[in-house]
Formats: sequence, structure tokens, C-alpha cells
Amino acid sequence: MAGGGGGGNYGGGGAGGVVYRLGDNLQISTYNISIGGGGAALGGKGSDTLGFGITALGGGGGSSADRNGGSGGGGSPNGVATQSGSASGGYGNNGYNQDRGGGGGASQGGQASPNGAAGGAGGAGLATIFTDYGSNPAGSFGGGGGGGTTNNTGTGGGGGPGGAGGGGNGTRRLYNDSTAGATNTGGGGGGGTDYAPSTRAGGSGIIIIKIPNTFTISFSAGISSILSTAVSGYKIYAITAGTGTATIS
Repeated sequence: MAGGGGGGNYGGGGAGGVVYRLGDNLQISTYNISIGGGGAALGGKGSDTLGFGITALGGGGGSSADRNGGSGGGGSPNGVATQSGSASGGYGNNGYNQDRGGGGGASQGGQASPNGAAGGAGGAGLATIFTDYGSNPAGSFGGGGGGGTTNNTGTGGGGGPGGAGGGGNGTRRLYNDSTAGATNTGGGGGGGTDYAPSTRAGGSGIIIIKIPNTFTISFSAGISSILSTAVSGYKIYAITAGTGTATIS
């Protein structure tokens, strides 16, 4: 899971790319690891996540020059998912090509404003089987950020809701009430407006790996991880931050 894109003026940030594999035959070896950070507010692109020979692409920023990515950022013009795909191998979906458009999510494209006033919803993320490592009980990742709106009072709708899987909510025109993408979900940041500094950053990425408990992974300095043994016969490692190496032994 890569870092999500930051929200832009009116456009929600695109989710970081989700790559979900089952049955990979990893070798006893040392692998490079890098957890992507979320893109900065005002449409910064999320950073890629690298691990165990796989790269997930950072999400596109909302309404910015870096709209393309793991999922595209919303806004005008459209952000394009660099690769779209299935739950087993894919990245994400496109943002919506419209002011107030939501950012793309791992399993759904960003949505249009429902009525021309409210912000569009961020695309939904992807629910996975990895629900037991502690930080993300819902086990859902890669929600797109909601689009911002020029509406102040909520009449006709407010900022667009973030997509399930950590997407941030968009703001109302003057209320500065957008939210950032959630940490370690790769969610896109909520969109703002050009009337207030109300765009939000994307959420950071994560790597989750499940291996038989006859194996162990050790990490170099600078890597943060959580180990769960809640599933009988397995170890589940959630790598939440840092750049370095992981050694399977």
C-alpha cells in the first residue's frame, strides 16, 4: 500500500496503489523496504511503497500537476490511475474529471458532485483479509479523498465524504473542516477550496505480510513494524514506517 495523494483545491487526493497478493513464494533472503509517505496538502503526490520485490505507486494529488498515480486525484482535469486492476494484482482507479470531484480509490473511481454544489465522494478502498494486526481493525485500505465545495452551510450538501479505507473528507468553502487521509491506509487527503487553506495531506502507506510461523522476519534500524500471532500457525507483520531492509530467515 503506497502513500495517498494530498487533497487539492476542490479535488480529492487519489489513494495510494494497493497490491494484494496471495500465495507468493518468497525466498529466504534480504529485501529492500520503503514505506511511502502521504502527499502534501495542495495536491502533492503520494510516495511509492517498495517491499519484497513489489512496488505500489503513490496516489495522484487532487487538482494538481501530479494527478496520475496508484489512483488518480480528483478535480479538473482528470487524474488517471497509472494502472488499474483487480484485487489480486491491481493499483486503483481514476479520479473524477470535474471541480469538486472525488479522488480515485482502490476498488472504485472518484465520484462527481451529486448536485453541482456538494463535493464528490472519494472512491471506496479495498477490504482485505488482513484484519488482525491491530492498527486497522476494519482491514480496508486505499480510500480516495472527497472533493471540496464552495458551499458554506451544507444546504445542498457539504464536502464530499472520503472513501472507505482511510480517505479524507472534503471541506466546505470557509469552514476548514476537511480531513487528512488516515495513517497507514494510503487514503487520499480531503479536498479544500481556494478560499481557505483547507486541503489535507494523504495517508501514509503500509506493508502487511503473512508467513508461516516457522519463518521470521528481522528488520534493519529505522523500520517500524508490528507483529501479530493471532492467526494460528502464522506470523503477520505490519510494516508501518521507514526505509531499510527486511530479512526472511
